[in-house]
Amino acid sequence: MSENQDPREIVKQLRRLALSVPPQELGVPDHAGVWAVIMELSVDAETATLVAMADGTASLYVSSGFGVIGGHDHSRVREAAERLVTSVPKAFGVEVSDEYPKPAPGTVRFYFREDGSTKTVEIEEEAIRLEDHPLHQTFVRGHELLAEIRAVVEMQTSESP
Repeated sequence: MSENQDPREIVKQLRRLALSVPPQELGVPDHAGVWAVIMELSVDAETATLVAMADGTASLYVSSGFGVIGGHDHSRVREAAERLVTSVPKAFGVEVSDEYPKPAPGTVRFYFREDGSTKTVEIEEEAIRLEDHPLHQTFVRGHELLAEIRAVVEMQTSESP
């Protein structure tokens, strides 16, 4: 990625990488189960993509070109990312090939990276807010991770001159 590249294009590339990188390239062992969760929300005319990996790495990309990458240097972010990944119910979602649609307005889309496959499910936001929805806890954990990333960004912003 070039320094002169449009930030929106960089975000697109990072999103695509999170959704398609082979687990072997990241050192993920075979039969690791769910090793990454990507939660996407439609916010106004933009898409927010939250990425959490089992090792505690967490990133946030916004289609407008904003991004926070890594996050694992902060224990609260790392722990929230790990909780999000472990919150996924077994065998959830439908396997996808190489198409990664963004969520429709009013929905949340999850991608689950599991062993060598990527599964997805799109849910109405009203439905997933109900405690009896099977992915409610995953949704809650995603918002907890978003809050931790936001706190780090705010702290870094207040510390810079």
